[in-house]
Amino acid sequence: MAAVLLAPRLLPRDAGTPAEGKVDVLGAVLATAGLSLLSYGLVHAAETSWTSAAVTVPSLLGVALLAAFALVERRAADPLLPPGFLVSRRRATALWAVLIASAGTATTFFLLSLYFQQVAGLSPLRTSAAFLPFTVVLLAVGPLGGRLVARFGSRTVIAAGLLPAAAGLLLLGRLTDHSPYAGPVLAGLLLLPAGIALVFSAATITMLNDVPAEQSGLAGGVVNTALETGPTIGLAVLASLAASHTAGLTGGATARTAAEASGYAFAFTTAGVVFAVSALAAVLLLRGQSRHDLPADRV
Repeated sequence: MAAVLLAPRLLPRDAGTPAEGKVDVLGAVLATAGLSLLSYGLVHAAETSWTSAAVTVPSLLGVALLAAFALVERRAADPLLPPGFLVSRRRATALWAVLIASAGTATTFFLLSLYFQQVAGLSPLRTSAAFLPFTVVLLAVGPLGGRLVARFGSRTVIAAGLLPAAAGLLLLGRLTDHSPYAGPVLAGLLLLPAGIALVFSAATITMLNDVPAEQSGLAGGVVNTALETGPTIGLAVLASLAASHTAGLTGGATARTAAEASGYAFAFTTAGVVFAVSALAAVLLLRGQSRHDLPADRV
């Protein structure tokens, strides 16, 4: 409601000629339905096996609709997502960085919430308080991203963000059922958001770089889509890994709480490795225009 009331007063009025073209309704419906069905299927992967009907049926339907979306976009006069928009190596790498950054953030909150309450025995209120350092660092580092990109370039900042995020996840990967909060856990909750904030800022700037003015909204929409789908994919994969690892240990002599902690640690370690490899990939793929990717006024 606040946004609706303030928008007419605060948003600039476009005095230029309105863009011509039709709304790609069919593409919008196919993309939304496809992503929704795929997400619905993946969410159930953490609860059941990947081969269960609850996972495969909606997931396959979602993939089919997204394939239809790709075909429709090739023939549409004014496509929602123009073919070739993501062919750019820089855009694809930046989009992947946003995807895994959002996936890592959401999954960390989910798995650590379970750990704090089910393994460490914290109350919901104390669990919430345990995440305060994460939030403070995220808010503090975020505004610095644009300035760092203007000085060092998006390639350097994305890689520099992925590395501390990877280190934070690997520290969380040292979880045990007796891990103190003031140790690797707290260190991980400080390093991870610092890296994530840099990745979000630099990757968004990279997505907007070299994009025509009329496609700025498209680039922003693609980034937001990655922000929304990343947590679903990350949660499905990492929660499944944690559950499988825990189940394998529970069948032996390992206590339930120790097995759960080990499962969460295994998921965090896996995520940390993915982030580290992605940092190396960013260095190799984001070549060219590594400094001053955007004019200072756009940063």
